[in-house]
Amino acid sequence: MTRAEMIGAVERLCSADGDEAELDALIEQLDQALPYVSLSNLIFHERHGLSPEGIVDEALRRERTVRASGLWNMGPPKIGQP
Repeated sequence: MTRAEMIGAVERLCSADGDEAELDALIEQLDQALPYVSLSNLIFHERHGLSPEGIVDEALRRERTVRASGLWNMGPPKIGQP
């Protein structure tokens, strides 16, 4: 998924442009593209006035940080586990 595609998906999610199934599919695509970042958390809880471009750039920055730290070798976090 390219940065431009991610921005388009985030724009649709921020504006709730689509039915629930379509939006869930967008979240799934984003989660697959950036498995070490909770992008939905960034969009819905940590937005702090960021534009869709800012959200994607922050997600990409976080993804690079995790990968650079070597923590990515542990696999993506499991939902519901500390």
